[in-house]
Amino acid sequence: MGTLTLSMIVKNEEKYLKECLESVKGVVDDIVIVDTGSTDNTLEIAKEYKAKIYHFDWINDFSAARNYALQYSPGDWILYLDADERLDPASKSEIKKIINTNERAGYYCTVKSIDDDSKFEHSIRYIRLFKKSPEIKFTGKVHEQIIHSLKENKYKLYHSSILINHVGYNISYDGKKAKAERNLSILIEEYNYNHSAYTAFKLGQTYFLIGKYDDCQKYINIALEQKDIAQELKADCYFYLSQIELLKSDFVNAQKLIDKAIELNPKQTFYYLMNSKIYEFLNDNYKAKLYAQKAMECYKNMYKYEKTNFQNFYVDPKVISYHGLKLSYQSNDADSIEYFITELYKLIREENVAEKIQLIKLMESIFQGREITEDISQVLLKYIDKNNLELFLLGISRQKNNSIKYNLLSKLIEKFPRNVEVIKNLATLYDDMNNTKAAINLLESNRELIKDDPAALFYLASFYLKIQDVQKSYELFVMIENKFSYLTEMLPKVKVIRTKLENVIKKISN
Repeated sequence: MGTLTLSMIVKNEEKYLKECLESVKGVVDDIVIVDTGSTDNTLEIAKEYKAKIYHFDWINDFSAARNYALQYSPGDWILYLDADERLDPASKSEIKKIINTNERAGYYCTVKSIDDDSKFEHSIRYIRLFKKSPEIKFTGKVHEQIIHSLKENKYKLYHSSILINHVGYNISYDGKKAKAERNLSILIEEYNYNHSAYTAFKLGQTYFLIGKYDDCQKYINIALEQKDIAQELKADCYFYLSQIELLKSDFVNAQKLIDKAIELNPKQTFYYLMNSKIYEFLNDNYKAKLYAQKAMECYKNMYKYEKTNFQNFYVDPKVISYHGLKLSYQSNDADSIEYFITELYKLIREENVAEKIQLIKLMESIFQGREITEDISQVLLKYIDKNNLELFLLGISRQKNNSIKYNLLSKLIEKFPRNVEVIKNLATLYDDMNNTKAAINLLESNRELIKDDPAALFYLASFYLKIQDVQKSYELFVMIENKFSYLTEMLPKVKVIRTKLENVIKKISN
């Protein structure tokens, strides 16, 4: 029977290492750890698991450190992990079968990144298990890979069901951004040496994570120009370009770009969900619902694609259901409501959470016209989260009693103080309650948050007009007309109002 070495490089990984080493118990024969300068308890933890420990002076090159670890890895087969990764228990039996063969081969494994905060996960398929041979080396200063060396040495490459769970991105946005910034200089150095499509893509992706969107576009477009770019990578390029257009509120171009991504890779659930949201921004409710349903159907088929889709963006299917339901209730589409309600009940019953089933029943009754009592509001406030917030805001907006709406919205703005949809709903309610100045104050105090939301700016301009502040209203309508010129449905109305206000200001000036 073949032997298996877990080969790792580490630095200050006391937070993660123990669980990683625990996850490979019973499947690896030995553990080789190369440390690049730890100052915490990393090495003490490694010693507890009888790891062979070596030291390597860090030279800004992940492959160099990996290859150093390979030198000291004695197994017939190599499994390589990072400290923030865990081998899924169900994968052990498959690994034992693989290492009992002598074929010069590498095996694709699924590395799934978990993010509890955003409910957004993604997986990438990498070669993580391979037969050891002296000529096999890692390449790439950052995002190092073994596949190029395996291909050059005529290894057979196979797909496996081996799953590795990555918890290192289950951190705050600032934490993710800091990781990306740490890798940036190494990636730039790598790109200067290797102008491959993959390196350009990873550089563009890193710039996206740190919010430098012009640089992101530059390198993503460079990746797209490469003739050897893989089709799935090309699809992801269009996905990132679409996101940038979406951030600029250019929904027309965002939609065209995500269409290209779907055409190149129709197996990505998140692409369909993103397209649905773009169509919602474009006020095309029919296509928005259509793509929400496509997202759900794609999710159901996801496991059929998992082994051949080298990168998957996972979406919590409840997020799709909530989004689809909101669209369906907006258009009173009974068939679509039934579709998404059915899917949502299935998902929640799988979780076996009785209170959440109660929540969905309450939601249905609210959209059927039932008044939200204090008891109901307590349940809603407990279970409303950022993924179902917009759906319940729609239900709250349909309540006839303004006092009930105010009670809920005032509590929701405490829970979600930076959510633009909550701010807009409370502002319009203030206006309905004949307190237009409070509506203006709320929107103005959140001007930075609403600056890219045409509806919020339109409300603010209208509220200024209502209190006869013609100049401020005019300035806002001019801004909307210039900034959101692609919103074909809103623009004619804005132009008419702006022209009338312009004439009023001219008369006042004369």
